[in-house]
Amino acid sequence: MWKDYPLAVGGKPLNSNVQPSQSWCHTEIFFRQWSFCGPWFTGYMGRTSCYLEVVELAEPNSRLNFMHPKALEVASLSYLTANYGHEVIDRDSGEMNYIAPLNWSVVTQLEIPTVQFDSENTIGSADPERHVFIPISRRHIAHFSFNTVQNASGTREEVDKKVDPAPFKELVDNIVGSIRVTLSPEAQADWDEIRKSNPDAKVSETCAPLKWPADVDKDGLTILEYDPKRYA
Repeated sequence: MWKDYPLAVGGKPLNSNVQPSQSWCHTEIFFRQWSFCGPWFTGYMGRTSCYLEVVELAEPNSRLNFMHPKALEVASLSYLTANYGHEVIDRDSGEMNYIAPLNWSVVTQLEIPTVQFDSENTIGSADPERHVFIPISRRHIAHFSFNTVQNASGTREEVDKKVDPAPFKELVDNIVGSIRVTLSPEAQADWDEIRKSNPDAKVSETCAPLKWPADVDKDGLTILEYDPKRYA
């Protein structure tokens, strides 16, 4: 865990290979990884990691307030598209390397709007990754990502038969279920005002997978038709 993460001074741009649009910045908070071993003589079975970062737009937008459920929803999908949407297996066919969101749901133990969903590789064993997005101020979102790798080869179905995915999922569910958030007075005031003026505002209960490959505009929020030359 990093000892100092001054959000007020702004985050760092993500590597252009990860995010070609360079439209979001992030502040790294912590990373932890757990290894799973099977019964005697079966050895290493896989790992799950937990990474927490705080993300914000590279160019702040004063009209946006990520405490609003719909703004959080748009930001979550756009941020993931900025990082994953440009990944293609074959540029000629445009076949995407990732699919998301999957298993979209609302994290109900928090009073503020919070979403979680999965992303997966479209080939091989999928290597599922859980994403949790929590607004913590008008312009900051806490992003948890949990990546699981099972130590087996084959398709997703074949891997799950060789290495039971249940213990990995249980760990992730327990961590997500333990998250608690205490807002700053300013953020709490923002959230109280949103609830007062928009009492019915909430994050969508379902969300279909996005049409990838795709790019994100420099504003960080507008999803564009994929163009391999856009940020080359």
